[in-house]
Amino acid sequence: MKIHECIIAGGGPAGLALALLLKRAGMEALVLERRPRPVKKACGGGLTPRALKLLPELALPLDIGQAFHTLEGNAPPRHVNRFTARLPVMAVNRRAIFQKSLEEAAERAGIQVLSAALTGAAHDGRVFSISTDRGDFSARRLVGADGAESRVRRIFGGMVPFRAKAIMVDEMAGRLGPDRVIFDGGAAPLGYGWIFPYGDGHANCGVYTVGGLPPGGLRPYLARYLKDRLGAEIAGLRVTGGAIPFGGYSLASAAPVLLLGDAGGFADPMTGEGVYHALYTARAAAGAILSGPPESSRARYEKKLRIFSANARFLAWLAPRAYRYPKRGGQLLSLKLLHGPITEGLIRGRNTASIAALYPYYLALSLFRPSLIEAKHLRCR
Repeated sequence: MKIHECIIAGGGPAGLALALLLKRAGMEALVLERRPRPVKKACGGGLTPRALKLLPELALPLDIGQAFHTLEGNAPPRHVNRFTARLPVMAVNRRAIFQKSLEEAAERAGIQVLSAALTGAAHDGRVFSISTDRGDFSARRLVGADGAESRVRRIFGGMVPFRAKAIMVDEMAGRLGPDRVIFDGGAAPLGYGWIFPYGDGHANCGVYTVGGLPPGGLRPYLARYLKDRLGAEIAGLRVTGGAIPFGGYSLASAAPVLLLGDAGGFADPMTGEGVYHALYTARAAAGAILSGPPESSRARYEKKLRIFSANARFLAWLAPRAYRYPKRGGQLLSLKLLHGPITEGLIRGRNTASIAALYPYYLALSLFRPSLIEAKHLRCR
């Protein structure tokens, strides 16, 4: 039986980005994807400044959609913080279009993507034996990039400590601001609501929580949010969503398996963002795989992610506490001493954990250099 250099379970952003990076370095990877292409996932479609900053570094020719320069952050009762920046605050694209551009890049590079569902895996100390519904394979390296319910993670006794939840509707039209992205703190318990416009009169709209599901689930909160924000009724609309794992991962097995993106619990619980984490962990995995023997690739990968994983644990602690007081948070964000380092920092591509850890430094920067943003603070209703 042929022994592959690397098998990647999952053909989403993390898996295909890793395959592209390995291919560029001369290593062939076999990608297993159980879902029909283009791979569909319930997703808001937002790409944050740090994701936009990382894409050119990876030289991935992806369709990022439309960039927006105004961010509106609200808290009840409509305490408005509106930030307009010289840099994009977010790019928004339909997830299917973003995914298709990634799949087309993989196809042009000659990456083999097999339509197959992984059913089992084991490591004998030298190679992985991998079972799928399309046959058996062997590989020196196995990567789990197979999403929130990662089969690879479960096979090797892995777990993620926390799960956020989100539900959404797509292609919404109505009373929306086509020139800005909107976050409404408190639209769901321990969470927020969002409106991400595509720039053509339609938007993705949803609600998100880092807490346990409230009685009745999130659907009543989404219905209320759609009615309030867009004047729309939820009846008859297609609602999608799912769990968003965060806080990192642990593995019971010592096998040198690598977990990327959602499979490794690498989402940002403050925002629900996952694409940046998928791409970041793909880059770290490529470096770990290419820099030494297969049996020590996991140790190298986790070493590369040491600070990244510490950030993930810090945000897992911070997020439920921050979302407990949405009104107070909105009021505090109107203060220059906070929105300078926080909002400007996020727009410059920094992460929340580093801003919190180095707050005095970033505060000094925000006070002594020209502002990146124009801030407006309004109170209505």
